[in-house]
Amino acid sequence: MNAFDFKPLLPHPRLYVPPEAFSRLPERVTAAWFAPFYAVAAGEAEAALDIDGFPDVGNGHNWHLHRAKVMQARIVNLALMMQLTGEPRYLRAAMKHIEMMRDWEYWSWITWRHGNADPSAIFDLSYGENSATLAIALDWLHPWLTPADVSLIVETARRPIDSILFHTRGKNQPHWAGAAGNNWNAVCAGGIGMLALSLFEKIPEEAAEILSFVEDSMVPYMEGLEAFNGAWPEGIGYWNYGMRYAFMYLLSCENATGKPHRWITQPATKDCLYFPADFCPHGIGCSFGDANSWFPLPIHHAMARRLEADDLAADLRARHDASERRGRWPFHAETLLLVPEKGRDPSIASEVARLYTGQDWGFLADRMPDPSLYLSFRGGTTDVLHGHHDLTSFHLVLGDERAIYNIGLDRYLDSTFSPRRHEVYETMAASKNVVLINGLGGTSPSCVTTLPLDPGPGLRGFRLDATAILGESYDGARPLNYHHRLFLMIEGRAFLILDSLELPQVGLGELRFHTEMTPTAGEASVLLNGRRQKGAISLASNQPGRLLQGTALQTLPGLEPVHVIRWLTHGLHHRIVFASLFVPGETPTPLRVNVEGDRVAVTLELAGVRRSLTFSHDLANLC
Repeated sequence: MNAFDFKPLLPHPRLYVPPEAFSRLPERVTAAWFAPFYAVAAGEAEAALDIDGFPDVGNGHNWHLHRAKVMQARIVNLALMMQLTGEPRYLRAAMKHIEMMRDWEYWSWITWRHGNADPSAIFDLSYGENSATLAIALDWLHPWLTPADVSLIVETARRPIDSILFHTRGKNQPHWAGAAGNNWNAVCAGGIGMLALSLFEKIPEEAAEILSFVEDSMVPYMEGLEAFNGAWPEGIGYWNYGMRYAFMYLLSCENATGKPHRWITQPATKDCLYFPADFCPHGIGCSFGDANSWFPLPIHHAMARRLEADDLAADLRARHDASERRGRWPFHAETLLLVPEKGRDPSIASEVARLYTGQDWGFLADRMPDPSLYLSFRGGTTDVLHGHHDLTSFHLVLGDERAIYNIGLDRYLDSTFSPRRHEVYETMAASKNVVLINGLGGTSPSCVTTLPLDPGPGLRGFRLDATAILGESYDGARPLNYHHRLFLMIEGRAFLILDSLELPQVGLGELRFHTEMTPTAGEASVLLNGRRQKGAISLASNQPGRLLQGTALQTLPGLEPVHVIRWLTHGLHHRIVFASLFVPGETPTPLRVNVEGDRVAVTLELAGVRRSLTFSHDLANLC
């Protein structure tokens, strides 16, 4: 049960933005670094004064949730300007927006699709985000609210309050309650938890009941971070979504009570702050599954400061940019309130090899942050939300440009979360950088284990055991005796990928890569020409192979083409070993691979120096 003491609560503002943040606003709006963020936030607040100009978000997938994000941004910007100027026009516009929220017939896209207008029919993401918006409105506007304004906020808040109590008091518990690795838990529980904190004096008994539920629901979410060793199974985009609401709620608990929260102080929370930056070099998403993009949110800065992660704070600051619109959230307003003053410059670590054990994602880089050579890879399990059939796949970045691309979803459609989800091209193994056996890649459920490999000086890598990735054959037999994939960084200057496979029956093997660069193919090599960077791929196998090119069959029209590089064996074979070498520049390097008994021998040339590497057949040892 609830182990956090919520009494007594401090005065407003008491949520995730502390009072001193509002006090320093006047100096920040004229400071050189913060001024561009203020200009955007002030402009958005001016636009929000026109209540009739509420943006049309359309009626596509989950449009009620998009509307909730727009509403939150509008109210936050209006409340920010009210804090800064005290001009009543901002207050009145904010209250007009809350009237709009009160009068919405549906808050949920899910119930709207079914024509169920019962306000308590569901408590979903839209309810969570709208709850947080109402909490912020009451908290930030509190000094200027009239009794009628407070009554309006409480009246509007009855919808999510009644809904969460209806579900938590009965047998119809929300599916997200108590879930680990699920952004819904943080968004829904965190949003209603913030509302309970903000409204506590108005509904003390109900607020206490809600907060007890929220604390219990969040236990697996936050304690689950230890099992992932700081990683997040939904990937970097959903890290931003879920962690934004988790951190907003947890910081609100601390600010509202003046007491540290155990889920902030646990070591895994600090560890997880590094995860999205590790999988987004130069702002290039190198994560897996849905929503492969990330940018530092202001709440991320606040948590880095709270946990004294000074090295990360410097990296986040270097990535924080006012020139781009960052989704629908109030990015610019929260920057003024939550991002600290400039600290020290980021520290540089050379030849980084990191594995997030428990999730089995990892990366190799010549240095971090801002690598010139970077590769991320995906082990683990398909039993995750927002997952694809992408086990053993990888991303590769040359300089500041993506070279090898793990294709992902560019937009959610009704098919995206249907029972036929994995028939959508962008979720299939055929769209990933993997090995296909007899035309098939990994399926679900399946699992790939990852272990670090330390083969010797100048070599750093990881070995993935993908033996069970194909599931079962039509007759119940295993379609693979074994499949091991090795990612190896050589002297911080090149990446070697080895695939060692044995089939119980003879079969066809195919190596597949995807690139947005322009490929030029030779007999066993490919030159990659990007906008700023160039690279070369050398290909080899122990069986005769053929290099083919194609274009990815992306679902949405109008996207830039993604090129498919295919290396296929001639004929059918029991034993197949693929080798691929990736180097920066315009010159492919000589590469050969042979099977010698139970060993795999690789010969390559790097910077004019020939190297010979011999591995055991399972690639676990350098012989």
